[in-house]
Amino acid sequence: MGSSMAGITSITFDSFDFVAHGLVITNFDHLTLPSRNNQLETLANEDGALLVQSQLGTKPIIIEGYYTGSSVADAQNMYDTLAQALNRQQRPLIVPHAGAKRTYIATPQNVILKQPDGLNRLTFSFEFVVPKGSSIESDRTTIINTTNTLPVATIPFTILGSVTARPLITMTFNIIVGGTSKTVTIRNAKDFIGLTLQRTWLTGDTLSIDSANFQIYINGVLTVPSGRMPTWSPGTGSLYYGDTFTSRSVSISASYQQSNL
Repeated sequence: MGSSMAGITSITFDSFDFVAHGLVITNFDHLTLPSRNNQLETLANEDGALLVQSQLGTKPIIIEGYYTGSSVADAQNMYDTLAQALNRQQRPLIVPHAGAKRTYIATPQNVILKQPDGLNRLTFSFEFVVPKGSSIESDRTTIINTTNTLPVATIPFTILGSVTARPLITMTFNIIVGGTSKTVTIRNAKDFIGLTLQRTWLTGDTLSIDSANFQIYINGVLTVPSGRMPTWSPGTGSLYYGDTFTSRSVSISASYQQSNL
């Protein structure tokens, strides 16, 4: 067997390790950025256009190489093994990157397997598509873990990676004085996009804002949001907290899953 590209010791798709099965990787590309889809509207009686919406598209990942079997039958058995391993959708594709690993939820899009001249060598070209366009870390990164006693507070943090973060924000209201028909506001302190929730708040209440799944829970009960789910761009940012209580003590935590293009 030959060796794979320098530095590549493992590439797995749904736990199937290509390198460990003796496949030699000759071409590997996961650095192609996803395309960006821009929606533009022309301006009335003006040159140019207005950007209405801009969204990232899908990301391709290419893996190419060969397998040299001990016999013709061995090469054909590897064909069957690969055909089975790649007949799966929306599974983790884990690849090396900068001395660590990145995980993409991917689906094979183009799978080419050939046995040149019918000999004991099998060549392959796998093109995967990542519908979300980015990798996602399995471990969550905590960006806030604090207790607030102020009616208005701005809590700074840093978002790592290269993709907009949609954190899970949880709050426990340890002490509330004057919470009848009052509001709690949670926003991105930069663009001020976020939520304002009005109700009668009591000591012991909990609030969970799951921005990634667009869900809000108050005391474990799914609640209709009032406003827009806050998100944060990569880099430095901060969370704005505000309420109209007389006094309060609120434990605030937030975490997210880092993503990279």
